[in-house]
Amino acid sequence: MNKTIKIIITIWTLVVIVLAAVVYVANNKEVNVGSNVNVEEKKEGKVEQKGPDRIVMVNGKLYYYTGKESTVGLRCGTMDGKITSNIENTKIPTIDGQSNFKGEFGYQYVGQNTIEVAMNDKWYVFETKEEQDQYSFYGKVIESHQKYMIVEPNEGEDIRKSADKIEVGLGEDNDAIYQVGTNVKITYKGYIMESYPAKVDVVNIELKSAETFEIRFYDNHPESDNKINKISDKTKYGYNIYTYDGSANILINGEEISLRDALLNNKITMEEILQKAEEDLNDKKITGDIYKDGGSKLYKYDNYTIIKCHTLEGNRDVYVGTKDMTLNNVLK
Repeated sequence: MNKTIKIIITIWTLVVIVLAAVVYVANNKEVNVGSNVNVEEKKEGKVEQKGPDRIVMVNGKLYYYTGKESTVGLRCGTMDGKITSNIENTKIPTIDGQSNFKGEFGYQYVGQNTIEVAMNDKWYVFETKEEQDQYSFYGKVIESHQKYMIVEPNEGEDIRKSADKIEVGLGEDNDAIYQVGTNVKITYKGYIMESYPAKVDVVNIELKSAETFEIRFYDNHPESDNKINKISDKTKYGYNIYTYDGSANILINGEEISLRDALLNNKITMEEILQKAEEDLNDKKITGDIYKDGGSKLYKYDNYTIIKCHTLEGNRDVYVGTKDMTLNNVLK
């Protein structure tokens, strides 16, 4: 074999090696991006994933990566379905067969709320929120919007290790406007979506402006001839607050002040009062009713009544009045 042929063979060998390396890196990169769901960290007895949630939508349900590999032994070799499209890892899938990580991987059902996805010759467990544990943290509202708020977790809360700002969704039909500075307890399911601010799937929001309080309603005629008197307008809560045929005070931590002053000075929030009323109704400490006008609610105490409007016309006002007050009295 002459020298020229040897050189040509050497060059072609190098070309083949380089091309093989490029193909390997490209393929491996896609799989790693898709399978970085197995990046995990043990923290105080639970496993938390780093980075954004890895989510798959199957038959209208969102399945979230649990941080676990499958322990299933023998399994059927036929896939129940396949991931066929990908979106950015900071977004949530909206169509079946879509994931927010790269790669087209097969999956199998393992239970009503669990699928396992095959990646890198391993199976990874994805579950719906129904199967996941609940966690909670305490913090303060630092931004308030109609559909979401931003909460700063208190110092010492575990979630603060992930982010110092948490976006808390309030839903499309939310009526509550949480005031900046309000102390809250947030209970959530699943994992922390590590965007910035980070996001969580909220289960419950509790207001903690005051540990104890009590409404005291005085059944007397207001100074004006009008039975209905405004004590707070929409600039603060997004809805008006009224008293009906009397005046309302509130006892907070042993101090009695007017409800108007308490609301204006952030001693208490209307949402906190309404939340307690809902709890009292659920605990059967009081009676109540729901009107067929879109969902207005009535909370009836021994000495006063609270009405939270939720009409089809968009009225969301609140009334605190006599024990016999009805919606017909205030919406004429």
